Amino acid sequence: MTNQVAARSGSLEIARLLVAAGARRGMTDIRGNTALLLHCSSLGVTPAMLETLTTSSVIDTANWDGWWPLLAIVSGERPNITFTLLRLL
Repeated sequence: MTNQVAARSGSLEIARLLVAAGARRGMTDIRGNTALLLHCSSLGVTPAMLETLTTSSVIDTANWDGWWPLLAIVSGERPNITFTLLRLL
């Protein structure tokens, strides 16, 4: 859950520290949200945070509402959507 807080707040340093300490990037909250999905749903999506939170299995993890990171990216109003998608993939 701590990685999710870091992702939601956009704290790259905290997220990197938690991942380095062994935090599971695939952990979900009670609604099935991963840290990656929370970050992709935020307004401040950054390439560095995407790289920190992305794994091959987490990128396809949907929450209880059927949302997953790629859907969150393409559904939002983002100026650099192509760049963001390329970083995520």
